[in-house]
Amino acid sequence: MTASNSLPRKGLAIIASGMVAFASFSMAPVAFAEDGDATTQQPGNTEGIGAEVNESLVNQLNKGDKAKLTIHKLKGNFSGTNPYGVVQDNVAGDPLDGITFDIYKVKGIDLSTVQGWKEYDKLAGSDPNKLITDGKAEKVASVKTANGGLAEFEGEIGVYVVKENLGASDVKPGTYSPAAPFITALPFTTEDGKAWNKNVHVYPKNQEQKANKEVKDQGKHAQDTIAYTLDGTVPPIPSNHKEGEKYFDGYSLVDIYDPEKWTPDTKSVKASIVNGSETIELAADDFQVSEPVDYAKEAGKKAFSISLTRTGLDKLEGEARKSDSVKVVATVEGKLAAGLAPGDVVNKGFLIPPNVAEPNWDRPKNPDDPNTPPETPTPETEVVSKYGKLEVTKVSSRDANAKLEGATFVLHKCENNNTAGGEGKLLDKKAEPLTVDGKKEWTTDAEGKFSITGIQLEDWFDGKSQDDLFDYCLVETKAPEGYELLPKPVLVPINQKTPEQTLASTISNVPSTPGTFKLPATGEWGRWWLIAGGAAALLAALGVAYNATRRNKDA
Repeated sequence: MTASNSLPRKGLAIIASGMVAFASFSMAPVAFAEDGDATTQQPGNTEGIGAEVNESLVNQLNKGDKAKLTIHKLKGNFSGTNPYGVVQDNVAGDPLDGITFDIYKVKGIDLSTVQGWKEYDKLAGSDPNKLITDGKAEKVASVKTANGGLAEFEGEIGVYVVKENLGASDVKPGTYSPAAPFITALPFTTEDGKAWNKNVHVYPKNQEQKANKEVKDQGKHAQDTIAYTLDGTVPPIPSNHKEGEKYFDGYSLVDIYDPEKWTPDTKSVKASIVNGSETIELAADDFQVSEPVDYAKEAGKKAFSISLTRTGLDKLEGEARKSDSVKVVATVEGKLAAGLAPGDVVNKGFLIPPNVAEPNWDRPKNPDDPNTPPETPTPETEVVSKYGKLEVTKVSSRDANAKLEGATFVLHKCENNNTAGGEGKLLDKKAEPLTVDGKKEWTTDAEGKFSITGIQLEDWFDGKSQDDLFDYCLVETKAPEGYELLPKPVLVPINQKTPEQTLASTISNVPSTPGTFKLPATGEWGRWWLIAGGAAALLAALGVAYNATRRNKDA
């Protein structure tokens, strides 16, 4: 082991570098070994260096010497480490300009002395935020990334806290999760432990934070129940954050809806954590759902939040430690309105990620308020359902002004044709008629009219445009009095090509046979002509039979 006035070469090299995590960007202190020589072990760096760095190397530094920190800001998932602060090649991730970093210098540590490095060693496991809030680190600069995600800071040798400040950055608030603040020394030792690296390069990454909304509504019409699913990304936990220590201070998904068109059943909300192919269902006490409130940002809309409790956050942290591809998913069902007007039903959502509030603010006690989140949340995401209307007028085939009352129709799916008023062919002759807005049949009124509102468009469901798979068609089950029943289904396509998603269809019926060809009544001349004609036919038949008999006898 080393003397009290020297440090192991391996120890100094990694003390000087270990508190910076390359791209895993926890960028937080690493776990230090608890021996008397202040030896450190960087996670993932198990390769021993061998020789010792003695006091003579530290003596190469002078108080007031300068060192530089170069930040390479990237967006993407976190991976790997950079224990010596050197330039890295082929680092995955796109450069991110416009990100501000605040630089704080830790007071009272002189890295031109061996004692200063030991003091640095003692910061292992420290909360960088706490060094700032306790006044142990003072702000000395702010730098902003530009020209390909680069930002540079040059200052006196020492120990620094680097904290990302998205509030002062150019990116849209809530779009990315900030890299965790980190503690670093300037300078580092070189990999061989024989010199100093006074131009330290770090590669923090921002994981994009976003919510995504989906709907399952195929074949659903007015008064039917449809389900929305909202999921959100989860920021990673620093690899060297101590196991068992709380890291996430909250997590909420927010749903925004139009109460005139859809009513959620907030009591039936289901939530889960998805980690790759594994789904962990959350129990009722793992999350809480707020009562819907008027949404301040959009008139006429309401919103509610689905927030994880402490037990839910503990489960989320457990999964986030395993992977950086974790999502929180919530599903809520609700009923479409009666008499749903033609047009779009829009549902939105956003994410309030963890660790966006002031330090030590306890969010899990109550659901986050959609109108007053801790900070600006992620951008809204939305999904659209589309509904139409059918207006039918029943007329006589002989007189379009003669409106026919009492015709009854049911609605079916027919083969795709898109010819309004044309003959339809049922997709399934055994299928039950469709139910729309709580009804299965419709009858024309005194003006020969009826309407069906809240019909889902044929070529739009589950939140996106679909291929034309079928057309709606009407089947007449009862004709108006004095008129023939329609022999074929009538096509009434309602799709994205339908103007204003409303189809007006005029359907005619021909008068029934007794009303078209009237037979003469008893006592009319027509009847006598029929009798006379019948008698003549009978006499002719008798004559033919007589002649045939005579010919047989003559033969």
